[in-house]
Amino acid sequence: MQGLVEQRFGMESLRSIEKCRELLSKNFDNFTNYTVACTYKLLSRYEMGYGRVNYSRFYLNCVKSYFDGNEPKNSFERNMKQLIRTAEIVDSHNEMGHLFVKNLPEIFEAITNLPLPDEIIKVLQQDSVNSTNYLDQMKIIEIIVNHTVQFSKEKTNSYKTEEQRKFIDNYLENFKSIFLNGLSISMLMRSGQGNELIEEAALKVTYSSETEYFPLLPIFVLPYVALASRFHLQIVKQIENGQTQQESKKNPTSVDYYEILAKDLLALRVLAKRYKRVEFSYGTMMNEMDEILKKKVEQSSQQNVEFSTTSDVATPQTTHVESSCLIDEQPLSFLLGFVNEAAQHSQPFESSNQHIAENPFHFLSEDFSQMLSPDFSFF
Repeated sequence: MQGLVEQRFGMESLRSIEKCRELLSKNFDNFTNYTVACTYKLLSRYEMGYGRVNYSRFYLNCVKSYFDGNEPKNSFERNMKQLIRTAEIVDSHNEMGHLFVKNLPEIFEAITNLPLPDEIIKVLQQDSVNSTNYLDQMKIIEIIVNHTVQFSKEKTNSYKTEEQRKFIDNYLENFKSIFLNGLSISMLMRSGQGNELIEEAALKVTYSSETEYFPLLPIFVLPYVALASRFHLQIVKQIENGQTQQESKKNPTSVDYYEILAKDLLALRVLAKRYKRVEFSYGTMMNEMDEILKKKVEQSSQQNVEFSTTSDVATPQTTHVESSCLIDEQPLSFLLGFVNEAAQHSQPFESSNQHIAENPFHFLSEDFSQMLSPDFSFF
């Protein structure tokens, strides 16, 4: 558990995971022991974020051996079995989100213990998304996700301080914004909808990555951040090839896509400091983004052109996410430097008491593990 918290907080030290493996080596074949099975499950989740998929699946199979065809006998074992299924769904999750949409009712029931009506499940089981059923599916998904988030808030509100409740509320809203807009992008692409709707959703994902809560989000958001980044990368390529104009269709005078690309690169690098899987899966794309931005800075310098955005940009708002900590608009050369510097120093929490005392989220260092419990397995 401590290793997962360290991973989520971006700590480079892996002492807890190494110690866990060392202790587990003495009981590795005692898979009928509940504590050993739980340890295997936590290691599986850690490796999922690290990017070693085979290791993750191996540990998960060890957990399955605990049941060996037997049904759960108590609430702890039922939670364990739900976590196994959630891990399998997240493991198969990709940018297009097709399998996840089908599995959403199962995740909803695992978290809330409430089954969805068959009529709703039937809508989400459709193999194809088109202009006819896209809106129906997205409305249902929004209702399910909103209810799941609200359930998780209420689950913790009974024993959290006001400071903690505020953090968890904003954290979950930030997650929800990236998840819903990211899933909207993938479904719009699969349904063949117009680029303007995709553009709007992709910008919202980018703006949501600028909150103070983003660095703590789970590996689950990675495909959607990458999907928005890939979409913006294609726009920049079209701009360079003269195939489209620099300005956004949704905001014709306000969005500079080179700066949006810089924000996307920063978001990916922040996640990469926590999850090695980012480099494994999207390292090539990140290098391409970096090269394009460096080239643009050099061109701007040579032409003595200051590359900046207007100060009164009207950006799409993310639902209920506080934006007081958004990065100020700056020239592209500054943003590129900020991307490199911020990613290198995006280790907000150290294990020393001094740094914990300076951390504005110090209260999470003690009980952040609650957000890794069965009720928060989705987040």
